Amino acid sequence: MAKSLPKPLKILPHVVDTFLLLSAVGLCIVLKQYPLVNDWLTLKVLFVIGYIIAALFAMKAQVKTKSVGFAIVAVLCVLFAAKVAVMKTAF
Repeated sequence: MAKSLPKPLKILPHVVDTFLLLSAVGLCIVLKQYPLVNDWLTLKVLFVIGYIIAALFAMKAQVKTKSVGFAIVAVLCVLFAAKVAVMKTAF
């Protein structure tokens, strides 16, 4: 049976994800570009939220194949969010 992670390692991903979302909101306010107004920004925020949800499911999955599947989805979300951010177009 696998050892349980120390408490700081269980909390750290949630802190990082919260900081990621807060920085996205702060950046939207500073740049005066808002989701639902700019389609590329809406898509990027959705991909970031998708990454957070997929990573959460990947960490909580009991079966390794499910964990790997969710991890792949999380990586794809990050890649698409980065692509949308650099190109500043929806697709």
